[in-house]
This record gives sequence, C-alpha cells and structure tokens, in this order.
Amino acid sequence: MKCPFCRKNDLYSIYNTKNMYWRCKNCNGIIRDKSFLLSPPEQKKRYLYHNNDINDPGYKKFLMDFIQPILDEASQNCSIIQKPITRIIDYGCGPIKIETLSNLNCIFQALVEKSNSDNQTLFASDCELLQWDPFFSPNPIALKDPADLVCCLEVVEHFENSKDDFEYLAKACKVGGIVVIGTMLVPDKDEDFKKWWYKNDATHVSFYSLESLKQCGINVGLQYVKALTERCFMFVKI
Repeated sequence: MKCPFCRKNDLYSIYNTKNMYWRCKNCNGIIRDKSFLLSPPEQKKRYLYHNNDINDPGYKKFLMDFIQPILDEASQNCSIIQKPITRIIDYGCGPIKIETLSNLNCIFQALVEKSNSDNQTLFASDCELLQWDPFFSPNPIALKDPADLVCCLEVVEHFENSKDDFEYLAKACKVGGIVVIGTMLVPDKDEDFKKWWYKNDATHVSFYSLESLKQCGINVGLQYVKALTERCFMFVKI
C-alpha cells in the first residue's frame, strides 16, 4: 500500500486499543486504516455536534487565530498575495446557521475595512466571501470561479482520499492565489501519537507532518510558502 501523501511504499502499522493507523517512513504522515472510517451519514452526524457559533467567544478566538496571521502576512509581504483580493472561499465551512453566516459576513466586512485602511487596499470593495462544504454547503457557484484566497481550516484531517481531495482544493484557487491550511502537525514519535488527543475525533483520518503536507501540495501544484503559526500553513498556486 502506498502512502497517500508522498506515494512511497514505506508504510508500517500503528495499533492502539480502538484503531489501527498507517505511518509513512518517508514523509512521517499517518492515516487511519480504512476499516475504521465512518460512513458519510455518520460523519455528517458528528459534524453537527461542532460548535460553529460566531457568538461563542471560544469559536470566535479560534477563527481569529487563523485569520489574523493571514492578514498580517498580507500586509507585510506584498510579493506573496496578489492585491486586491476579490474572492475568498471558506473551503469546508461545516454546519453554519443562517444567523451565524450573517454575523460571519459582518465580521468579514469589518476586517476588510480595517485591513484596507491599514494595508493600502488589500481587499476589493466588492470582495466576495463564499462558503463551500461537501455536506452542508455543496454550492457549485462557490467553486465555479477560482479564488484569490482559499481558507481551509480544520478540513484536511478529514480527507479520506488525499490525492483527489487536494486536487479539488487546489482547483478552488487561481494561479498565483493563496491557499492557507489550518491543522495540527502530527507528533514525531509513535508513542506520542498514541496519546495525542487530536486523533480521537473519529472523523479525523489523515494526520500530517510538515513534510507530508508539503508533499500533498507539490502533488497538486501548491508550493509551500511558510508556516504562519504552528497550525497555519500558507501555499501559493503555481
């Protein structure tokens, strides 16, 4: 069996009391064994338990910890992000209530106005924020035209078919555009992985080292730029 990230034949098994995983000796990425994957209806049911309420202080901080480093990088490194940004896709947005979506757009508009005053028109005045999700917002219009900026927060760990899923993600971004992925990097040691809380979510099936994340990008024309934080990684579409 080939590693879905780097595509080398270097996988070995890791067991714990409830699951089996496969780790790649080459890129150090880990996948959950297919026999332990949830069905799509089971996945959707689990996602509905997620608290995506923009009025919740914890969730709002979670979002801003992802968004603010992107804005900071855009303001400091003009050569990376093409300006003005006209289209943003929230890729894998999850279950969002109508009132939450309205609040999210209000916050986005406030960020646009603040960033434009600080950063010399980072966003176009008519910049669009579009949501897409295979379960909760399978909106073909959102992916009809590629975006300048694709935000993919807490999504890639759910990818069951890395090759196809990363290709689909890359297609959402225009050439020269930016993809920012938010996820936690896998512990280097197997024993630490077995105790790692992040793997305990049954919908989390793919776990990335920095090398495996870079390789997934290379496979689909996404060039790694830098880590904005310890769990926020920037790529450019080439």
